[in-house]
Amino acid sequence: MLQCTPAAVATLDQVRAEQGLPETYGLRVFPAQTDAGQVTLGLGFTETPADGDQVGQTNGTTIFVAPEIAEELSEMALDIEPDPTADGAAEPQIVLRRVGEA
Repeated sequence: MLQCTPAAVATLDQVRAEQGLPETYGLRVFPAQTDAGQVTLGLGFTETPADGDQVGQTNGTTIFVAPEIAEELSEMALDIEPDPTADGAAEPQIVLRRVGEA
């Protein structure tokens, strides 16, 4: 099951609070398509899982993973890249890492 590092959970909790959503909402991870036709991961808060979603808890956060990507993400963890540009000008970003590397 997809996991979240403590740093990712802290960031997600902050985003959820900024959006005015209750702590009972889980994070749904699903495949999303970009305007260029590429597939990426979509993230969004929701009250309940979609049909077929895998449901899990990691570091106090509920995660709903779409069934079509659940197996591929089973050994992965959401983590935070504090400043992907390394110049201090960028916002932290959520990244995907293999469990054990996060």
